[in-house]
Amino acid sequence: FNNNFNTLNLNSNSRALNNFNYSNYPQYYNDIFNETTETINELHIASGATITISSANILNVKGDFGNGGTFNGSGRIRMNGSFFQYVYTDGGTYGNFEIDNPWNVEMPVSGTFVGTTTFTNGRLRILQLTSNPIQYKTVTFSGPMVNMNSTRCLESALQTDVIFNGNCSGTLFFHQGSPNSTNAYRNITFNLASTDDTLKIGNTLISRGGNIFIGVKTVLDLGANTMRRFISGGELTVNGTIICGGNSGGIGVSNFPSNFSIMNVPGTTIFNLNGNQTIPSTVTYGRLILAGSGTKSLSNNTTILGDLRINSGVVMNLSTFTSNSAGALYLDGVIQTSGGSWGGTGSAASNINTTYFTAATGLINIEPTFIWEGDVDTDWSLADNWLNNAIPSYFDNVIIPGETPFQPTVTGYMSSGNLLLQNDAILTISGNLSIQGNLINNAGSNAFTGAGSISFTGTNKRILGDSCNLLHIEFG
Repeated sequence: FNNNFNTLNLNSNSRALNNFNYSNYPQYYNDIFNETTETINELHIASGATITISSANILNVKGDFGNGGTFNGSGRIRMNGSFFQYVYTDGGTYGNFEIDNPWNVEMPVSGTFVGTTTFTNGRLRILQLTSNPIQYKTVTFSGPMVNMNSTRCLESALQTDVIFNGNCSGTLFFHQGSPNSTNAYRNITFNLASTDDTLKIGNTLISRGGNIFIGVKTVLDLGANTMRRFISGGELTVNGTIICGGNSGGIGVSNFPSNFSIMNVPGTTIFNLNGNQTIPSTVTYGRLILAGSGTKSLSNNTTILGDLRINSGVVMNLSTFTSNSAGALYLDGVIQTSGGSWGGTGSAASNINTTYFTAATGLINIEPTFIWEGDVDTDWSLADNWLNNAIPSYFDNVIIPGETPFQPTVTGYMSSGNLLLQNDAILTISGNLSIQGNLINNAGSNAFTGAGSISFTGTNKRILGDSCNLLHIEFG
């Protein structure tokens, strides 16, 4: 190798280096590995030091890894020792990182993985070394998770918060052990940067005593797997999209997350099993999509604040429940402009449909809903900008999609009932918007612009969904 004043270049095809300590000395300040594969025993990057692994190169680490400095580049560090290895610097940041150790890699500290995390052999065990005092940790994954399965997975202590954010993608596998032991998770956050990235759950995910949060741009696909709390309590928040493709392990004949005391679900819930499923009635949905095939049955009266979508090949069983409601109804992707009640043969609904509803006495009431089209310009007060060709007023539910030619601007004094902002919608308020019902923000934290104000004038009013930059709020 060539040891220059500012750069250490390791250029041979393979070289074994023992216990290299990358300190903040000038000759080791910017270390670059730029050829094929190198192997060392232990790696310690001190504060202020930088190690760059270029191209597709690999640095094999046989011992422990401490990173208090900077680790970057398109290459990766491979943890491939023959016994337990430790990642031990609290708060370290890691680029492309590979686990190839059947004895597992132990991480008793907080840290952030910003590159691709590859599981070739063994688990990443986010555990604590001592129970006194309790050590609360946060581990964040912001890049793709590659090659995980039931034996190549994450294992966590109940004192650990795990965050999946940024461009994290792939299928996640979790080692649970016994939920009564330390092998369980605390708070789990899924908060991706784009709906283009889908996270899939490959096996059971249990939070022993925390909350689960799904951000507004996150698409989380459970498949047929279960996500639940071991001990009843806590909060489930779904601001993004959750896909449920199972019929067991959750609430009723479904795999919808269970055992949470509080369930805030203003986002999108999709039941897409090719078979029968139960729709939990203990949840108030923002948007409900019934996909796949078979019969999707209500378990009791159900409220859908936004739209209900029933796809082709699916029938909905309303059973005997007659106090169901939704903001809008789509059948096979086509909005139904006829308001009032809907149901199948045997119901007292004003709109009978035997293709998408089973023969039952139950019905669902479709509230008057105004959907923004924005075909002409940005003017909220122009009727031609609305699908209904009319301007919403008090008690009229309003849906603002994000994919319209123009996004709306409120000038003067306007009003609505429930207001639902869907993904990527932006509402500009220069005047005042009076909301009689709930504000459901599924559009992200920058959904509102302008110098105007919002007045909540109804008796039951909530702000649901993602946090947002509301300008001036008045509660009447």
